[in-house]
Amino acid sequence: MFCPKCAYDYTKVSGVIKKEDMNERLRLCLNPECNYSFPTVELNRFSSYWKEYEKALRNNDNKDQKDGYCREYI
Repeated sequence: MFCPKCAYDYTKVSGVIKKEDMNERLRLCLNPECNYSFPTVELNRFSSYWKEYEKALRNNDNKDQKDGYCREYI
């Protein structure tokens, strides 16, 4: 993971907020000149939202689907 502010290659996780279908990690840039703090989100691929999203994408007859994106979920 790189820092979005200074593009330094090394960050560390300073905290985690766990929710039902996602983890939000609070990260800290290890560049001594930056020390920027930022969140990252990890979504659980097996949550009901993503299961329904995958079904909608796989349904070739879905009229809302265009260019590989299901408009219902965007």
